[in-house]
Amino acid sequence: MFLPYSQTELDEFVTPMGETFYTFRSIVFDSWLIWDDALPDVLDQRDLLDRDIYDNIIALASSLQTFHQGLPDYRPLTSTPFKVTRWWDPTDRDERWNQGKACLFSLKDYTATDLVRLIQKRTELAVTPVSKRYVEAYLPDE
Repeated sequence: MFLPYSQTELDEFVTPMGETFYTFRSIVFDSWLIWDDALPDVLDQRDLLDRDIYDNIIALASSLQTFHQGLPDYRPLTSTPFKVTRWWDPTDRDERWNQGKACLFSLKDYTATDLVRLIQKRTELAVTPVSKRYVEAYLPDE
């Protein structure tokens, strides 16, 4: 561990550029999405984080942040409304998941139907409902 407030090795990670960040740091400025949401819980898997995956995670988080900032209940928040259950998974065969291009999440007070409609209206992200509350959002294929 390198950072002063880290209590376990999972509290920090090394970027592909060699910088050490806290996992509780937001992925993009002023976002409720944090690196802990995007990174695997297995330390050895974090070593597979390369520049492309890092950039994909930031691009996806940026799109989700832009979408989130446009919601009427964005400003008064005091805690994260996101529940992220899956993001970068280096063990998955699907490129969306093993390249950090997909995220499975819910947003407090919104159904999956609401999220699909709102995200498609405000971003270029592809969105698929997977349950009543959860959606899979991913960077579209280029």
